[in-house]
Amino acid sequence: RLRAARQDLLDPESKETMKAVCLKWGFFHFGRFSAVYKTTYGEYPSDTRKRVIRR
Repeated sequence: RLRAARQDLLDPESKETMKAVCLKWGFFHFGRFSAVYKTTYGEYPSDTRKRVIRR
């Protein structure tokens, strides 16, 4: 689920909000999602999204 959520965040064509991505993949506590994501990928999900959008 975490990998799938990351793929959605890395998709530059996606217009889904961070909340929509979390809910889509079954993450209902956004703070915990963010913490696990940071531990796994070394950046916050919002940073991933911002990096992709800047391209």
